Amino acid sequence: MQLGNPENQLRFFPSSLKLETGRLYRLVLSNPSPSKHYFSSPVLAASVFTRKVQINQPDGRPVAEVKGEVREIEVYPGHTAEWWFVPVKTGTLQDLHCPIKGHREAGMVGRIIIH
Repeated sequence: MQLGNPENQLRFFPSSLKLETGRLYRLVLSNPSPSKHYFSSPVLAASVFTRKVQINQPDGRPVAEVKGEVREIEVYPGHTAEWWFVPVKTGTLQDLHCPIKGHREAGMVGRIIIH
């Protein structure tokens, strides 16, 4: 999923995700925009088992891994983070957003469907 774009549009690309319970996902969060952005979905965080979050340099080389519960991920311009998780609860989650002032209001929101 892209957080913003090079033209600095405040959107998630794509704006919705469809996931299945019991399946391992590697959600790649890339930020090609000139601004930092967050991927924040407290309901998703409570609906998955997180294996790890891996932080990568612009060339893709890993810099760090984070283990344990994850609430939101901040990604700086030109960088990526990978969230490895398994959904354990079903539902339609409407809380995906970037909490930076003005970003949600400009349209940086999304939906996640877990079945």
